[in-house]
Amino acid sequence: MHLIPIPAPEVEASWHLAETFVESAVEEGARVETAQSYKDRCLDRTAQLWLITDGRSVVGCGITEIYDTSKGLTCAIPVTAAESMDHIGPALEEIEAWAKAEGCVRLEGFGRLGWTKALKPYGWRPLSVVIEKDI
Repeated sequence: MHLIPIPAPEVEASWHLAETFVESAVEEGARVETAQSYKDRCLDRTAQLWLITDGRSVVGCGITEIYDTSKGLTCAIPVTAAESMDHIGPALEEIEAWAKAEGCVRLEGFGRLGWTKALKPYGWRPLSVVIEKDI
């Protein structure tokens, strides 16, 4: 498994490799955003696009955003999607190392409740629950 950061100038050319994964994550979890809004933030450098590969092809992607809080920098990971959960844990460990190097003191993730169980072995714990109702 390899995690490849995509620099902002290369997002447009690489987006087709991530688009299906981002759309899936948006539909199944982060519904307050659109795939296009995440792409726009990656293009304007307020978010970072990552591709997950198995050495031969793209098997997933992630999007990160760093923001400042009173406790220090936080690396938010609003989108993580892959063909298999086996790709997610190692990718998040690489993102964690990158976030530490960027000066972040915490990670924050978003997703379905199933992520709580899947990421527990990697040291993640639930912080809160977001619920919604379409009207």
